[in-house]
Amino acid sequence: MKRILQRGKELADVLRQDGWIAFLERLEMCVQYRLHKVSKVIEPKQYYYKQQEEWPPERPLVSVIIPCYNYGAFIKGAVESVLAQTFQRFEILVINDGSTDEMTLNVLRNFCYERTKVIHQTNQGLAQTRNNGAALAEGKYICYLDPDDLFDPTYLEKTLSRLESDESLGSCYSWVRCFGDFDSIWETEDLDPFLLRQRCIAPSQSVMRKDAWKKVREQNGFGFLSKYNGYFEDWVFWIDMVQCGYRGQVINEPLIRYRVHEKSLGATHKSGWKKMLPILHEDRREFFNNRSYRKQLEKSLNKRIYVQNSRINLSSPSFYKSQGISS
Repeated sequence: MKRILQRGKELADVLRQDGWIAFLERLEMCVQYRLHKVSKVIEPKQYYYKQQEEWPPERPLVSVIIPCYNYGAFIKGAVESVLAQTFQRFEILVINDGSTDEMTLNVLRNFCYERTKVIHQTNQGLAQTRNNGAALAEGKYICYLDPDDLFDPTYLEKTLSRLESDESLGSCYSWVRCFGDFDSIWETEDLDPFLLRQRCIAPSQSVMRKDAWKKVREQNGFGFLSKYNGYFEDWVFWIDMVQCGYRGQVINEPLIRYRVHEKSLGATHKSGWKKMLPILHEDRREFFNNRSYRKQLEKSLNKRIYVQNSRINLSSPSFYKSQGISS
């Protein structure tokens, strides 16, 4: 009921601001979406079952990568939110992307957190810094965290539990709680070509298989792409990951905290978004314009690969902080 009321409010806003044509287009989109959701439920699924090998016990299961450029005022909070996780089999890679702010440089020079490495590089931008972190990561999974954002203590535990249970999942993530200049909740969605055609529906802070990142890198040559100047790194990555045959699944609770302030990426890049959008549509023309192609992608995502020994990398009590949900 809450979502229906929200959709009704959105339609009323469109009618008031953009007129009848835009209203009817949005209404048609809503109807198509509801029909699509029904069809997804009744589509047949392919189920496979397997045993997985144990991940080397001396290696972290997940690598948390925190790119940092002049964010010394926030970086400690981000790192401490990872250290507070109930699941403790991780490493933290803080990558200083050529920061010029003296306060940030002092903070990073004096970092002394456990399981945390600080890596310094010349400025290469967010997308390439993410790729550099993924290449250095020792984990089976990688997870990105912006230096001004935070994780709920159970975030890694809950996402890894799902990823270890189903190898058809390339990523897992939660809803996002926005805080700071305003408070709201972004109800992210499972990765779905129908919805991805319209907008980005998953957050950058997702936990993903490193193998999924490698597949995307093989496909587009980089992994995360720098060519969009900071606008579509996440969106185009999820499109490419789906095209590689991986699903993305959401946990319906806000376990990611996204800080909204004047320097956050969403604020600084908003004005140029519409100018860059046609470039993205042209680069992924078949995905955006070919409905038959998207339907084929949707069918390919109906595969499930359930892992029968899904707790093999998660079960040791030594992996957990006190009072974890699985300890």
